[in-house]
Amino acid sequence: MKYTEPSKLIPGVIDMLGSDNDTVRDMGGHQISMTTRSGTVGGPYMVRLIQIFLETESESILCKSVCCLSVCLPVSLSVCRSVCGVYTSSGLIFLNVYEQNPGALTPYFQELFEHLDSGNSSVKSYMKMLLQKVAKYQPDLFTGENMDVLMKEALEDSLLQIVVLMIVEEIAKRRPEKLTPFIEQLTTPHLWNPNCSYTISNMLQYYAVRQEGNEASKVMDYMIKVVQGSPDKVAVGTALNSIRLIGFKHRPVLERYRGVIEQFRDTTKDNDHHSGCTAIIDMLDGKSLDKVAAEMKALQEDVADLEIRVITVETDVVEVKDTVRVQGEDLGRVKDEVAEHGQRLDQVEETVEVTVAKVEEIDGKTLSHAPFWSRDVSKLLNPDTEHDWRLLSRRLGYNSDDMRGWAQQADPCMAMLNEWYATHKTRDATFAVLTALQDMSREDAAAIVENAMKNAEAVVEDEEFEYATPPDVFLSYQWGHQNEVRLLRQHLEMAGYSCWMDVGQMGGGDKLFEKIDSGIRGAKVVICCVNEKYSKSPNCNREVNLTVSLGKPIIPLLMEQTTWPPPGSMGPIFSEYLFIRFFQRSGEETKDSRYWPLSKFQELLMQLSLNAVMPDEAAVQPEYKNWWVPKTEDIKVDKNRKNGNSKTSAIVTNQSFDKVTVSPDVFISYQWGRQPQVVRLYKALTSQGFTCWLDIMQMGGGDSLFDKIDKGVRGCRVVVSCVTPKYALSANCRREVSLADALKKPLVPLLLETTSWPPPGPMGPVLTQLLYIDYTDPTLQEKWTGPKFQELVAKIRENVPTHDSSANSLSQGQLHTKSDAPQPADESRGKPASLPTANPEVHDPPHQQLQGCDPQPVERSLQDRPPPPHSPDAKEAPQVASSSCCLIQ
Repeated sequence: MKYTEPSKLIPGVIDMLGSDNDTVRDMGGHQISMTTRSGTVGGPYMVRLIQIFLETESESILCKSVCCLSVCLPVSLSVCRSVCGVYTSSGLIFLNVYEQNPGALTPYFQELFEHLDSGNSSVKSYMKMLLQKVAKYQPDLFTGENMDVLMKEALEDSLLQIVVLMIVEEIAKRRPEKLTPFIEQLTTPHLWNPNCSYTISNMLQYYAVRQEGNEASKVMDYMIKVVQGSPDKVAVGTALNSIRLIGFKHRPVLERYRGVIEQFRDTTKDNDHHSGCTAIIDMLDGKSLDKVAAEMKALQEDVADLEIRVITVETDVVEVKDTVRVQGEDLGRVKDEVAEHGQRLDQVEETVEVTVAKVEEIDGKTLSHAPFWSRDVSKLLNPDTEHDWRLLSRRLGYNSDDMRGWAQQADPCMAMLNEWYATHKTRDATFAVLTALQDMSREDAAAIVENAMKNAEAVVEDEEFEYATPPDVFLSYQWGHQNEVRLLRQHLEMAGYSCWMDVGQMGGGDKLFEKIDSGIRGAKVVICCVNEKYSKSPNCNREVNLTVSLGKPIIPLLMEQTTWPPPGSMGPIFSEYLFIRFFQRSGEETKDSRYWPLSKFQELLMQLSLNAVMPDEAAVQPEYKNWWVPKTEDIKVDKNRKNGNSKTSAIVTNQSFDKVTVSPDVFISYQWGRQPQVVRLYKALTSQGFTCWLDIMQMGGGDSLFDKIDKGVRGCRVVVSCVTPKYALSANCRREVSLADALKKPLVPLLLETTSWPPPGPMGPVLTQLLYIDYTDPTLQEKWTGPKFQELVAKIRENVPTHDSSANSLSQGQLHTKSDAPQPADESRGKPASLPTANPEVHDPPHQQLQGCDPQPVERSLQDRPPPPHSPDAKEAPQVASSSCCLIQ
């Protein structure tokens, strides 16, 4: 039975090929090789062999040695391999089985083709042999990409060019058109080994015979060049034979080279070459065509063979079509049945939708305490996460027992919210839920609650109001600061500015985003009330992004102490803006409900004016009629200045000021790219007795940049503008120059880099009428000495008189520390040493003193200052004089 019915054993033997054991795999390969060497017994198992090979890439499947297995098998297959070498006198399993069942390889061809690039040299070699068989029986399986890979393989491996070209030759015999992209390479002799010339000539011959016109001429040109220049006798003979065959099909093409062939016939000393040329000439003259006719007959026989195979394939295609037709009819019936079932499913779906709607309606009536938006929030919080409904329950004050009870419900979050709203007032309950969600960082759920609150706010409190013109100011805020923003809107309207605030504009049935869009588009400026949660709010992000897209001016108000710029998507936007600190610090409290410093509201009104937003004078309340006009206050000065006691001039106002701030004389405005040079300028000016404001010297952690710059510019006597190309593009530098120009501060332009004058951009109108000091020489910026520096010092002294400079030229170290530090003692008198002071008749305007730079200001009571040495009243009794000065409220 074992030998009479081997087909029953073949599946088990084939499975041995997939074994991890080398001995088992080798034995299986040997048995399959012996079995499939003849007959058709292996054909049905071709697919299984291919699958095992693709899984294991085992060379045993492609080929198995049969030289000595019968001898060595009792000993060891591994010993056989080591003694006899690898796979000598091979029986090729794939090749044998493939010829029995070529069609089984078709769906796996591309996967098998990829093993042409295998790292196993044996697999690679046997795969080339298999591809040569496939090229003979199934040339259509080779795609253009496969042809590219074959040609590339041939060019890269010069030793095995002939093996790859034999595959291409088989393809060219049956599908010569596939050679078209490679004719240029094939007709370039230096790319190929001489032993490839015969194969290449045959390929080109097959190609040219099937082509017309120019393509045949290209091949003929190549053959003529081989005849004229090749030293290889075989190559020349093969070329002459190809010329004869191509010329038989394309006689006009051959006729052009008649003279060349005759010349070669007359000069060659090789009898074979002479005979070949004579046969070509005779063919042209019509003398002898027997040999050509015989070769053409052989070619026609090949074509006839191909035609028979094509007819066979067509017959198979007809059978396949019949099978497909029958299957198509079956599919048609299946489709009809599916369509019928689909109609029934549609009916069921409609019934389910109606049932779901009724269930939701009943469910809504049953759980009537929670708002309608609770279901949307529940869908977000019910899935198990770190911040789910359980954390919300704990935030709302529930314990574990409560949560265990709700966990038994189909919708735990909805059950919890229902109980929460059943035991609390709706407004308080909603605010508590919103705050808890924001604290949990669940901004997705918080946005649902916030939108619902905004939509509901307008239902009763405010009627929808349509302005004749859109409000000039859009107030963007986070819901947690609604009351504060309402107060801000009230005061802005008292100052004559119409404001858009969602609770004032939203009406019942309005679409939230449409109203916000129209409000921002109609506004001239957008005020962003920023707090920690503002940047995390999706609605606030939408408002800011729309504002930036529309190019609307932004005024950021910092409503609480937080980082700047705020983290998140708003960071890149707000990093270009300076905020207005809109919360009070110690000493800035007001007696009414206003939560902002009074000076900051004035700063906000000034920013609105700078953005061309003008108030409606008819709507301005008396409190803000003349907000920009400074108020005057009586200041009493004690003129008694004695060296022998500590009584000196003192400032007494209707407000209590124990200390005054010394403002720097010179404000240095620059772009950070020139910081090292500007720091040296700072030191040079300080050595000249000037007090200077430089941001890195004045700014401290947590300070408001705009606040400090504002005070520095307001308090200085002159602004030194260090101009570079980047300086003109810097937003902060433009703000410093604009503020100095608005305050009528003297500007001294210092040109540090070569650029056009005036610089392009918004600074141009301010600097155009000013003469700059040329300091573009880098060596001058290292020393800050010489005529140019003296010119700068002279410009500064025009605005900072010498006696004032001496009065205010406290050391920069004093500018950075509080005043009450101990002073060096006067050894002759045992008293504090005198500081030079200014003429008592010359006073700094108090608004400059009080609004100067104060990150770590020098605050000295005037009673601690010694009298000027030249004061005529030094020894007189104290006298109090009355004068007035301006103090910005």
